[in-house]
Amino acid sequence: CVISNFQHGIYYDTADNGTMQNTSSSTTHSSGYGIYLYNGANYNTIANSTGTSTSNIGIYIYSSSNNTITNSTGTSASSGHGISIYNSANNTIANFTGTSTSGAGIYVIVSSSNTIASSTGTSSSNSGILLISTSSNNIVKSNGTSTSSLGIYLATSSNSKVANSTGTSTSGQGIYLQESSNITIANSTGTSNSSYGIYFWASSNNTIANSTGASTSNRGIFLSFSSNNTIANSTGASSSGNAMYLENSSSSQIYNSTFRSSGGAS
Repeated sequence: CVISNFQHGIYYDTADNGTMQNTSSSTTHSSGYGIYLYNGANYNTIANSTGTSTSNIGIYIYSSSNNTITNSTGTSASSGHGISIYNSANNTIANFTGTSTSGAGIYVIVSSSNTIASSTGTSSSNSGILLISTSSNNIVKSNGTSTSSLGIYLATSSNSKVANSTGTSTSGQGIYLQESSNITIANSTGTSNSSYGIYFWASSNNTIANSTGASTSNRGIFLSFSSNNTIANSTGASSSGNAMYLENSSSSQIYNSTFRSSGGAS
């Protein structure tokens, strides 16, 4: 099924228990979304489908919960996000690809208890995977990639997990926590060519376990104005900067970890 050139390609408004399968939905409308679940559109399934917008969000979940999106793609060719989840809970994105030119590949804001699994978020100039003001979300077996911004970015978020995942950026941080707490980064990798592999700023009571922060020309793992964090069984690596760097950070525990630097002190 192919749907195109309406304001929204597919629009569920307070529509529950629906199934969208093997569908391609797109729009060129300046305020349109490829696929739009709105205002209590709950318990729906989107499978093997594509939502595309040339100037806005590919797939948008707004105030809707308990939806599942699998084996699907959300694409924005502008500042819109590949997929955006706003004020929504208990949604699952699995085997999904979110892509945007200047928005985030996968964007979650003011939402809780959502899962991003085995998915990829990619952006040229924004974050690959971006969570803002969220709680109790899980990023599992997923990849966030950005050319000039952040691979995986959690801001003002709490009680969440990044597990078996990779954040990669050419010129931004691989994995970045800003003003976030009680986040666990486990079995994951943050990599950057010119910035920090894993970076915490004003973030406390977080854990990095069995993970790697690596940078070609900057710091592998960098904690700034952050306290009471734990780094365990992890690796910091840099080709020309500090493998591990703490700035104005206190009461952190570091153990069973390895730091390797070719060009700066650890």
